[in-house]
Amino acid sequence: MKKLLTRLADLPLKALLKLAESSTSEFPLPESTKWEPTGQKLIDVINKAYLDGFKVSSNFAREYAVFVAQAASMYYITTRRPDNYFDNTWRITSLGIGYLQENMDV
Repeated sequence: MKKLLTRLADLPLKALLKLAESSTSEFPLPESTKWEPTGQKLIDVINKAYLDGFKVSSNFAREYAVFVAQAASMYYITTRRPDNYFDNTWRITSLGIGYLQENMDV
C-alpha cells in the first residue's frame, strides 16, 4: 500500500486530475446528492441549525446528509457547544451566520 501511495504522490497534477475524473465517472452520484457550492438545500441545512439546531441522527440530518456534511466541512455548522464540549446537536457557526446573511434575502 505504501508503494501505491508513493507512486500516486509522484504523478504530475494533470495525471492525478485525469485519474480522479475517470474514477468518479464510474460511480456517478444521483442528481439529488451532487455537491453544489451554494444552493437552497445547503441554505436550508444552515438555517435549520440557526433556528432550532437539529440532532445528528434526526430524520432531517439523514435526509440532507450530503448537505450536512458539506456545511460541516465548510465550518458553517458544528456540534461543538459554546463551552467547547461536543454533543449530538448541529448548531450554526459565525461563518454559517455570514453565509446566511450573504445568501438569504433578509
